[in-house]
Amino acid sequence: MKSSCPVCPSSDAFHIYDYGKATEHGHCFSCGYHKFSEATQHLEELTKANERHMKDIAATVPLTLPVGSEKRIDVKALQWLDKYDIIRDEIIANDIRWSDPYHWLVFPIKQNGQLVGTISRVFPKLGQTPEDIKPKWIGKGPLGNINYFVGTSIGKKSNIVLVEDIVSAIKVGRQTRAMPLFGSHLSPKRLMWLHGATDKVVFWLDRDKWHESIKFAKSCALVGLVTQVLYTDKDPKECTNEEIFNLISL
Repeated sequence: MKSSCPVCPSSDAFHIYDYGKATEHGHCFSCGYHKFSEATQHLEELTKANERHMKDIAATVPLTLPVGSEKRIDVKALQWLDKYDIIRDEIIANDIRWSDPYHWLVFPIKQNGQLVGTISRVFPKLGQTPEDIKPKWIGKGPLGNINYFVGTSIGKKSNIVLVEDIVSAIKVGRQTRAMPLFGSHLSPKRLMWLHGATDKVVFWLDRDKWHESIKFAKSCALVGLVTQVLYTDKDPKECTNEEIFNLISL
């Protein structure tokens, strides 16, 4: 049925559907106003209430390191770190640990001395092959919104190099400020934070995420940030110190 719109002056452009039912809803074809049904509104309220409840639960349950996390690291994990030239001092500085029950190489993510997340590299257990490991990385905590720096900060004008993983951040952090995305997603919350933290953002994701890098760079440019996208055949963690220095100096 047709009715007058509660928002605009139109007298007959507001169409009501499922009149008299819990699913009754309406739409004005003049101004675009849409009235959602009571059922839809109730479902939305329940969804928001559940989200608040889950946040309350997360706030009351302290984040802890995976079971059995120790500073003594298994030899196969040390060999993996050595493949990317991660040295002993960096293992200590980043408090990297080994969880033998899970066979995880654990990278604690801390802010102001407080544990806010963990990202762990999974290794094969006895009888498993590397191909059996899926996923290879397991995260805990709100990693998608954590602004975690590795490297030297030189004021607001210092560039921030965004990389996918924590190991790449450690390597790039030898030269400048690096921030791991813990994946290949740039949330709106993190984007707005970057706007206030730096003037230039460099995206250096793995080569299979080239299109994501371009998309993120365009989003940053829209909020006034200078952006740069680096494309290399090798992942950042696979590059030498000299290669990293030359690339970020472009």
